[in-house]
Amino acid sequence: MNSRIRQILDQMSALEDELQQAVQEQRSHLRYQFEGKRVVFEQAIKDAHRRVKQGVFRWFISIRPQNFLTMPIIYGMAIPLLLFDLFVSVYQLICFPVYGIARVKRAKYFVLDHRHLA
Repeated sequence: MNSRIRQILDQMSALEDELQQAVQEQRSHLRYQFEGKRVVFEQAIKDAHRRVKQGVFRWFISIRPQNFLTMPIIYGMAIPLLLFDLFVSVYQLICFPVYGIARVKRAKYFVLDHRHLA
């Protein structure tokens, strides 16, 4: 192998190790860890989440007026996104078997994990 390529690969390996160390430091600083695909916070962080949690009624009173104006536009995008997801699913269901392509599992790429937060 070319010495320049070997040098670049060694640099990449060193940077990956450095990145892994930085991520580990950040995890310990923010006091969370991964269990499979799920983020698990320490109890102190969960308690802090509960303290700053706002109810829907209190949130509606505290938001700025321009938020009310943009809300229909923002949440209105849910319908086109759901239709897009439906069409992509139907496309995969019909066309992928014809061409011998394995179907893509949505759960592998699309995660709704807000329920794990306090």
